[in-house]
Amino acid sequence: MKGTAAFCFMLALLLAWPLAGGAAQDGPEIVTFQGKGRLGTVDFTHREHHELGIACLMCHHTGVEAGRCSGCHGVIDEAPRLQNAFHLLCTGCHKQKGGPATCGGCHLLLQEEEQ
Repeated sequence: MKGTAAFCFMLALLLAWPLAGGAAQDGPEIVTFQGKGRLGTVDFTHREHHELGIACLMCHHTGVEAGRCSGCHGVIDEAPRLQNAFHLLCTGCHKQKGGPATCGGCHLLLQEEEQ
């Protein structure tokens, strides 16, 4: 039974792949996320990640049409807080694929007087 469910899930992902890929081409070039404290914003290079072959469903796991991440993360008990979700997903992928994995690698660090 578990094998059948896993097969169906993987088949659904494969069938959704072309739809998800088309959406990324129409998406923004850069998405800016606001930081907290001394950690400034993160300018996420949406188009660059798409060109690297990152599947849309990797981040848009409920589909692009589902709305903003903050619609579930930090609102629904089962979903991790937004900051935790970003850090788990982004840092985990960056460590695996060789992307920046330090705070300053993604966040534009603010000087003390700018806080």
